[in-house]
Amino acid sequence: MCSVDGANSIVADPRTPNHRRLVKSVNFLLEHPDEAEIRAVEGLPTHQPLARLLPRLLATNGISGAFVDGTRDNTPRVDFPSPKFMRVHADETLVESLRKTLAEPEVDTRVWDRYWNAESRRIESNRVHYGGTAPKTAAGKVSDGSSQIVDSRTALEAFQSLDLIVGFHPDQATEATVDLALLLGVPFAVVPW
Repeated sequence: MCSVDGANSIVADPRTPNHRRLVKSVNFLLEHPDEAEIRAVEGLPTHQPLARLLPRLLATNGISGAFVDGTRDNTPRVDFPSPKFMRVHADETLVESLRKTLAEPEVDTRVWDRYWNAESRRIESNRVHYGGTAPKTAAGKVSDGSSQIVDSRTALEAFQSLDLIVGFHPDQATEATVDLALLLGVPFAVVPW
């Protein structure tokens, strides 16, 4: 998925992303253009940044007034693709595994493969779904994971291709976010909330 400014993003989080509320908000704003116009005004108590960004987001993603139909009541809907994501903990183990792998990539990537496999098992062993329910798509189906990066080599290539790292309310992951950016030599931002 492209952002408002056209940048591709990859979400790294041990939880499966659930964008239902975001999609629901977008569709509400599209169905109620007068309300969207009011919510786009900064400084008002009803301000919603998404309302202001929505026209640019639609244009960036090649949607100019075209809506995806198919709901039960044929209400116009927009179907944004979910960004690629990988289920990992941003922690010192991630940073150290990357550091060792990048130090001698031509030798082999066994260190990375061992890390990736262990991390995958660690995450899959936690059956707790945050929010109490299994993640679902906007259509109400359980997410098929089609945008999930599951292959260790693809994940390694994704980390190596990063141009910017942003930690959104990272809590325990703050130090790893900074260390990862320093290791990869890319700019970073830590956004506490």
